[in-house]
Amino acid sequence: MDFRVFSPISRRAVMRAALAAPFLPGGGRSEEPGGKPISYVRAVSASDIDAHAAFGWELLSTILERTRSTHGDYTLAMSSDPAQALRFRHANSSSDIQVNVVILTISPEWNDILLPVRIPVLRGLLGYRLLLAHRQDLDRFNGIKTLEDLRRITFGSVKHWLDTTIMEKAGLSVVTGTTFDGLHKMMQARRFEALTRGVHEIESETASIANDPDSDIVVVPHLLMHYYLPVYFWFSRDKEGQRRAERVKAGLSAMVADGSFERMFDSRFGPVIQKYDLAHRTIIELPNPLLSPEDPVNDPRYWYKPRT
Repeated sequence: MDFRVFSPISRRAVMRAALAAPFLPGGGRSEEPGGKPISYVRAVSASDIDAHAAFGWELLSTILERTRSTHGDYTLAMSSDPAQALRFRHANSSSDIQVNVVILTISPEWNDILLPVRIPVLRGLLGYRLLLAHRQDLDRFNGIKTLEDLRRITFGSVKHWLDTTIMEKAGLSVVTGTTFDGLHKMMQARRFEALTRGVHEIESETASIANDPDSDIVVVPHLLMHYYLPVYFWFSRDKEGQRRAERVKAGLSAMVADGSFERMFDSRFGPVIQKYDLAHRTIIELPNPLLSPEDPVNDPRYWYKPRT
């Protein structure tokens, strides 16, 4: 197997973050049988360029470091095989699985296969959606204040995205494509009027648009769509996976309790949240029918909320 150690932020930075916050009491040590350090292995993926993936792996590093005294030593590595994340998601029908942790949104099909730590890695930021539209069409959006108003707009979305199901179930008109790059071409051809992107994703989108002299696509100034869309750490449901999940849950719960998780979130995403002035946008809520009763949508400790 081809592994290399993954170190997204310096050990010194991780140690500073870990030592800055106290541990919650309780929790057993989680070394593997024989006293070996517990291992965490994730897959390399093109999605590492996404802000939520990069933040999630930094968060995992911090969690493991700060739980060292209560749960023992650990190793954190990365498989060089990008197919590993997909194999892990389909563990019941896959072989040669090298990874043991992935970062995923919710999905009913994974609940019986994988074990999530139900504390949202992004504090729900993925569910806050900015709208992209043609500059010359902005007048169509000026009077939109409600979900009923939003149903006048045609949206583009990738067919297999959860966002597509959420928007369709809310009664929005959605034109689907097979790839994100394809959506941009469809929008330029005016197959639909708007795209939505997570707040943390918008900077890379606008940078790409700025490099296209033929594009007139802009962020719609006053609107913000929202639905609960948690992103979790997921593990296998066997004994080893449960042990890994327990450690991550203990460490992340401690970070929620002492505020260090929120501070880490604010440090990473605060600038883009402020830039797009989320607190003063008209927020249109959409229900998410894909949520499980186990998803902690009623626990305000876990979720970002725009505040003035």
